[in-house]
Amino acid sequence: MIDLPAEQVAAEAGAEIAARGADAYFERVVVDSRDAGQGDLFVGIRGEHVDGGRFAGDALSAGAWGVLVDPAHAAELA
Repeated sequence: MIDLPAEQVAAEAGAEIAARGADAYFERVVVDSRDAGQGDLFVGIRGEHVDGGRFAGDALSAGAWGVLVDPAHAAELA
């Protein structure tokens, strides 16, 4: 397990934490919003065919601790 604060992960990725839970750390990282659950950090990766950031709201609705997405998607969630 890599023990890094979410803010550091976001800064290194050039992304933003659009939402975060009360706990300082997330439990696991997922890249498929359908797999997101309580305590997870969803990372919305832009792929060749789909921009995963579009599904950040779905991940949060599923109970994700937070989402790591590009600034445009973060603004949509605010």
